[in-house]
This record gives sequence, structure tokens and C-alpha cells, in this order.
Amino acid sequence: MKKRMLMSMLVIALVAAVIGGGTMAWFTAKADAPVNEFIAGSVMLEVGEEVVYGEDMENVNPGDCFLKCIEVENKGTKEMELRLVDIGFDVTIEWDWLEDHFYELCFTEDYEDIEDLQAAYEAGDYEIPAFFAPCPDSGWVMEYVKEEDEITGFNFYYAEGPVAPGESVNLCVVASFDGGLMGNIWQTAQFNQVNGTFQAVQASNEAPNEVWGADWNPEWLEMEPWEALVEGTSSSYADYFYDEDGFKFDECCDQANEENEENDQENDE
Repeated sequence: MKKRMLMSMLVIALVAAVIGGGTMAWFTAKADAPVNEFIAGSVMLEVGEEVVYGEDMENVNPGDCFLKCIEVENKGTKEMELRLVDIGFDVTIEWDWLEDHFYELCFTEDYEDIEDLQAAYEAGDYEIPAFFAPCPDSGWVMEYVKEEDEITGFNFYYAEGPVAPGESVNLCVVASFDGGLMGNIWQTAQFNQVNGTFQAVQASNEAPNEVWGADWNPEWLEMEPWEALVEGTSSSYADYFYDEDGFKFDECCDQANEENEENDQENDE
């Protein structure tokens, strides 16, 4: 009996071995899959020298305007959106000079002494008389930078992007000195322009929205220049540069075109 059971178990084991061995008898082969190589693109930019058009920057008069142009080139391999952040004026008032000429400049009509005038300035009684705005046909828009409701600078966005690899764009900005605001306290003052920093971000995959957040407003593309300036600043600020006839400082913006035409004529000769 035991011998018969042992033989039965051996037969079962043998059948199982045959079945198991049979499952490995199919035709098979293998080959390596191709390697997919992904090379990251690049976002790089190159900023040229600033060119200033206008009268003497070291002898500014109330009512003067200047045109400041900077060329920016996409040196990378990806389309990019572009902006310039933290542009503004760092103003230095020559208090010693004003004190020496306190009477001649008629400050005695409103203030007892130079300390009185300084206190009024620090209290915000004098608005900085310098204003910025991009030329209407430049493709750029502008917005305030504020801290606790105080304007601390401006940002500029290129609204006609994206900028393709190898393509260059010009940022042309009018800097105007308001005659009505530029009273005697600003005589000999130094308006040191802070040029800020150019920033670029890839145009694809909603990167501008992710990186710049709410500051990035593609709807600027659909707006008229006055409306875009209102959106980024305020109606009163926009009204300084625009009236019913359009941009008030077209002659200032045209300085670059006039100089370029003169240079072209000289080169042709």
C-alpha cells in the first residue's frame, strides 16, 4: 500500500514537472528600447546700453521731458515674456543750498526756517515732480509698485510678447518733469533714476501666471494705451500723459525716430 502511494506521488510530481517545464517552451526574444533624449531649453536675455534723448540732463527745467530707450534681446532658445521691475527715482534735495538761499527763493512766505521746510517735505506736502510712462507704440505697459498705499516705484511689462529667440525689443519710456509741481524746493535737486532689473520667464505652460501671479495681466493686450495705463496706475496718473487728443508727449517719443532718421541719412551719404 505504501509502495503504491509512493509510486502515485512520483507520477504526480513527474506530470507537474512536465507541465511546469512546458510553460517555458514558448518562443521568446528581447531587445533594448530606444533612449529618448530631452534637452532643456534656455531663457536668457541681453540688455543693451540706455540711450537718452532730450536736453541737458544736468540742467533740467520744469516742463522738460526725456526719452530713455533700452534694447533687450532674447539670447535663449525659448520664447519668453519680459518685464522690468523696480524702476523709479531716488531724490536727493540739497538742503544746505536751499538754506543759503532761503530768502531769495521766497520760502520765508510760508516757513520760518529750513527745518520748517524739511518738516513739510517729510510730511508729504511735496509730490515728486517726475513722471514715467511708456510711449504708446512701444508695446510696453506700466503699473505702480506700492507699499502701504505709497508709490515706491514702477514695473514695466512687454505686452506684445512673447519675444522669440533672437528677437530684440526696445523699451522707450518718457520721463517728464511737471512744471506745476517743480517748485523751488527742487532747485539743484538730484533725481537719480533707479533703472531696476529686467526679468524674463518662459512663455509656455502658463509660466508668467505662475511666476508673476496677479501682477501679470494679459488683458493689457486688448486695451488702448490710456486704458492700460489706468489699469496699472490710476486715471489721474494716466490723465497726466493723455488727453482727448491722445498722448501729450508725442514729440518727446519722436526724438528717437528723428535721430535714427538723421543717422540713416548720414550713413547713406
